[in-house]
Amino acid sequence: MRIGLPGVVIALLLAFGCGSPRPVAKPAGTKKADALTSVASKDGTFTVPIPPGWVSADPAQPDVKALIEKNPNSPAAQMIRMARDIEVLQVMVFDLPSAQGGSSFTSNLNVVVLPATGVKAGTPAEDLAKTAAKGQFPSGAKTSTITTPYGKAGKYWGSTTIGTGQQHDLMGAVLLHDGRVYQFTLSTRPGLAVALSETFDKIVSGTVFKAKAL
Repeated sequence: MRIGLPGVVIALLLAFGCGSPRPVAKPAGTKKADALTSVASKDGTFTVPIPPGWVSADPAQPDVKALIEKNPNSPAAQMIRMARDIEVLQVMVFDLPSAQGGSSFTSNLNVVVLPATGVKAGTPAEDLAKTAAKGQFPSGAKTSTITTPYGKAGKYWGSTTIGTGQQHDLMGAVLLHDGRVYQFTLSTRPGLAVALSETFDKIVSGTVFKAKAL
């Protein structure tokens, strides 16, 4: 069984790590974890709740379009353009306030969807989390579970070095549903993962899958 982020998504995280360091500020959406809005996946098969002030990486959105036009070569703009063309990356959202204030984001969330090839049905959620975390945290990561309407998701989190050698906090979750693996990954500045943990759990547990047509 192998669960991990595809190389193209790792590239997005590397681009995220190239932004100039800025003083750590509390990200949008940490005060009211239940005040969430929703964005749809690219293929329209599910929706994901996101914090207020976060936006989907859709160049057609006025705020996102303005961000790209303001600084087209920034890591933020590069990530948005890359995300548009990566099929397995079904959702990418970020905190617009921090992106507007600099060349990168304070936090961003990706949802990658892959076939559940080699993953046995009924595999304990925490085992899925441990498997997913191996490639991202050589020194190990903490794991737990998140209860969702579709079963338990395995959750993992820790700190890692990406990009230009900067430290980042990563928080992930793996959910098996209808023969596919849904991998949620939150990348944020050091020290912010704890503040976003409750919000992250609500994002994963609040994800809604569209019923298949009979």
